[in-house]
Amino acid sequence: MTEDNGKKFKEIIKKLEANGLYKVHHSILNTSDFDIPQSRKRLYIVGVRKDTMVHPFQFPKPVKPKKVLEDFLLDKKKYPFLPKTMSERLIDRMPADHNKKVYAIKWRAGEGICINAVPCITTSTDIYITRYNRNLSPWEKLLLQGFPKSFKNVVSESQLQKQAGNAMSVNVLEALFLEIFRSWGVKK
Repeated sequence: MTEDNGKKFKEIIKKLEANGLYKVHHSILNTSDFDIPQSRKRLYIVGVRKDTMVHPFQFPKPVKPKKVLEDFLLDKKKYPFLPKTMSERLIDRMPADHNKKVYAIKWRAGEGICINAVPCITTSTDIYITRYNRNLSPWEKLLLQGFPKSFKNVVSESQLQKQAGNAMSVNVLEALFLEIFRSWGVKK
């Protein structure tokens, strides 16, 4: 969106609308605005055929969060804090009050620290949870992408971690599809 002062992005949108059949909308949505405590901003482009629209398409509005990071943790055992066994990168990023709050630290890539939420989940980055002195599990990462606990896993834990990092947030997609259906006149 910002490359060449946005000229390339404008050209992409122009090409998507070139045949005149679609009304194209775009917006950056954050998973954290849809009741999952993960900072994951992504560009969404939605094209709706003009002849199918009953109501104008609008991007979903953020919802008031009801859940916190701890709602997504499967293991709530508090492990001992063992700084001698930890990576220097992690120790360098550890807040002084790490034992008093629930920080999530993206420590391998060094891309962020959040309180009661997680930085953007990616395929290979470990996210350390300070109150529990451990990294998020691949399953917890999948839950923080909006997948249900009933999701059937058929791959290894390492592949599950990659899938969680590459996934689109289910909660954001659900909100988007509801708005697309609304634009077609379909009621919830």
